[in-house]
Amino acid sequence: IFDEVITGLRAARGGAQELYDVKPDITVLAKALGAGFGVAAYGGSRAVMDAVARDEILHAGTYNANVVAMSAANATLDELDKPGTYENLERLGAQLANGVRAIFERAGIPVQVQRVASFWQIYFSPKPIREYRDAAQYADLIQFRKLQAALRKRGVLIYPNGLGRWFLSTAHTNADIEATLNAVEDAIPDLTG
Repeated sequence: IFDEVITGLRAARGGAQELYDVKPDITVLAKALGAGFGVAAYGGSRAVMDAVARDEILHAGTYNANVVAMSAANATLDELDKPGTYENLERLGAQLANGVRAIFERAGIPVQVQRVASFWQIYFSPKPIREYRDAAQYADLIQFRKLQAALRKRGVLIYPNGLGRWFLSTAHTNADIEATLNAVEDAIPDLTG
């Protein structure tokens, strides 16, 4: 079972399994598929899906095929299928993550910046972060909260949890990336003072 609730449609059109060439028996999707609307989906190998079709595996749900959620999912897929969408998200993700890393390096503030496609995270830590346990043990969450507050004062809202990720969407532009990098640069005194 491949959980693509976060990575599905964000990492690539085929999710993280496309990036890493994984062929799961079952895949679960949500979040990005609905673009803010409550939606979830699953898919699987022919054997699994044939068993569902034959009613050998129960599939039931109160909100199955909700018209609003399915309309949002269809619109999301149409947007993601436009030529160059994932290449643009990759470019913007690299520009933002590399820019943030460079700003903190120049300021002498040790950070670990990790990125896959259009989502990434910054950890205030001199030690490498390889998994969630490392982040929970080594990441300076107080410093992250200072960054969050400093960016909020400058009009940039980020996920409030220092162990969470930052996400880009097709709505983000070069101007958004530049504005965010400028806000991070301007926030440095709030972190060092």
